[in-house]
Amino acid sequence: MDKTVHANKYVISVESPKTEEFLCLRHKVGWGELDYNLAQTSLNNSLFHIIVRDKSQLIGMGRIVGDGAMYFYIQDVIVDPDYQGAGL
Repeated sequence: MDKTVHANKYVISVESPKTEEFLCLRHKVGWGELDYNLAQTSLNNSLFHIIVRDKSQLIGMGRIVGDGAMYFYIQDVIVDPDYQGAGL
């Protein structure tokens, strides 16, 4: 099953961002520095990811974390400040 949707000029995919992209997006919104290995482990242990790209550039993302049985929550909903207010 294809998990990619082309919405207007943006591409929405059900996949994890690359660790470098995640760290860059966090930095753009002012969330501070995060250790690379910690970020990578965090992404790897997430239960679900969704990303939004403008061409090849990551401009938004979100992920779901939880215990895999009873508790789940939305984490790290981030939109690049240059794209905030655009309905993403």
